[in-house]
Amino acid sequence: MYLDEAQLLLATTGGKFYASISTAGTTVVKAGAGRLARLMVLGSGGTLGTVTVHDSADTSGPIIYGPTTPAAGDVIELQIPCSSGLTVVTAAATTLLLTYS
Repeated sequence: MYLDEAQLLLATTGGKFYASISTAGTTVVKAGAGRLARLMVLGSGGTLGTVTVHDSADTSGPIIYGPTTPAAGDVIELQIPCSSGLTVVTAAATTLLLTYS
């Protein structure tokens, strides 16, 4: 069973929100506690490179996923809780879609 911040039951384990990333660099996805549900590599678009996810609103927090280089078409089920935020660092213009809550 998955509950959101208001203790309401989530109908899916896929997360309530999504973020699309298609450039190399650092992307702050979320500030504050939550959960990284899923990471998808969309099609074959973009250049594949390493992906690292930090539990913080910057890159100073602990790494909760990666560094890894996903393959085109990968759907990675994570369900990783975070306490401080979600920041994604991509080393190339990998086209990603993350679901989170």
